[in-house]
Amino acid sequence: MEGLKALKGRFPHLIEDVRGRGLMLGVEFTDADIGALAVAEMAERGVLTAFGLNNPKVVRLEPPLIIGKEHVDEALAAFSEALEATEKALEGLLG
Repeated sequence: MEGLKALKGRFPHLIEDVRGRGLMLGVEFTDADIGALAVAEMAERGVLTAFGLNNPKVVRLEPPLIIGKEHVDEALAAFSEALEATEKALEGLLG
């Protein structure tokens, strides 16, 4: 959760909110299309996510209970890279 909140601080124009309980976490993007771009970028980096069922702006992160710190760090690094790539793609689209 701390790592995701740090990413929210770095990318406030992409991430609106981070919330969750235990290992069931949700990241709400400022726009559903931004979330879709980020999800695609994360998949490219080997991190699979799912959209929330009631809000297309929310992406769920549900790691297994046996996840280790090294895997959390890898996933956060991939998420950071995905957000950077999303930001770059948006800059290209919006000029």
